[in-house]
Formats: sequence, structure tokens, C-alpha cells
Amino acid sequence: MTREETKTILNRVFGLYMMQSKNLTNTEKSAMLGAWSDTFASDTYEDVSRAVSRYAKSGRPFLPNPSDIVQELSNMEDTDASRLFNALEKAAEMAANHVEHIAIDDLGGLRWSEEYKRQVYFPVEAHYSTDYTQSDFAALPIEVQEYAEDIEGLKHLHREISSNRTFARRRFVDRLPEIRRRTEVADAN
Repeated sequence: MTREETKTILNRVFGLYMMQSKNLTNTEKSAMLGAWSDTFASDTYEDVSRAVSRYAKSGRPFLPNPSDIVQELSNMEDTDASRLFNALEKAAEMAANHVEHIAIDDLGGLRWSEEYKRQVYFPVEAHYSTDYTQSDFAALPIEVQEYAEDIEGLKHLHREISSNRTFARRRFVDRLPEIRRRTEVADAN
């Protein structure tokens, strides 16, 4: 977030908490601007703005400090990570339980053969097909696709999640920033 965007955010905070901010001196406001600029330099304006809105909607009566907004940002990330992990868990279960099934061709069994002029046993033909297709995989959030890599990866992740969900979730959340950074770079190119 740029310094100008930080000024905009702080003006909004001062408007939301007018009674507390009216007694602040210009020196105190300048110090706040420096603290907020440093704290949120790597965050986007939209994220910080949403965090300020969440803080204000929570009904807390005190002027927020940067750590309050950092906590709100963390809560938002946790919510987003939870949503993505739930999508991953559901897709992994679907991929593991619905990937292969057999469709029996109805040509099998005893049939009249013109060639042999008698009843001949034809073998039953089995075809493997999939309920979980590539289009299902492509419909997943990009972060989940990048993490799983492919349908086989989803099946492997299903085993991992089934054996230790807490570890699997922690591993996913830890890799999420790296995955997002890679997808942003790929989108920029």
C-alpha cells in the first residue's frame, strides 16, 4: 500500500472514530501515518480497507491501532484459507472415491453368430471411465489446482487428509502464500 493510500485509509478511520480522533495533534497523526505506512507496506489497499471495515463493524469503540488491523487481516486470511482447504478436501474426496468405475458393455454373453451358425459366448467388455473429469479439476480455485497439480495429486492428498487433517491443513496454509505468488507471476507474464 502506498503512502497516499495509507492517508486515505487513515482519513476513513478518523471519520469512523471522529470523537477519538478529533483530539489528535498533527504530530500524532503524522506518527500514525508513518506507523501505518510501515506496517501495511506489503498489503494491498483493498485488503486493508476490508480489514478496517471488519474492525468497525465488530462494534469495537476504540480507534484501531495497526496491530488491530493486522489481526483482522489475519482473520480474513484464515477465512480464505479455510474456504480453499475445504474446497481441496471436498475435491480430494470426490477424486479418490469417484475416479474409476467400470461400465459393462451389454454385448457380452451368449449371442447368435452368423459366422458359426450357432450360439457363441461373447466376452463382456469393460470400459473404465471417470466421474471426476479434467473439467471438474479446472473448476477448482487456482490455488487448489496449483497445490494438487492434477487429479492423481488429489487422490494422494485425500490419503494425506484422511490420515491427519490438521497436518494437511497446516501444510496447505503454509504453502498458500508461495502458490499465490507463483500464480500472480504467471498471470503477469
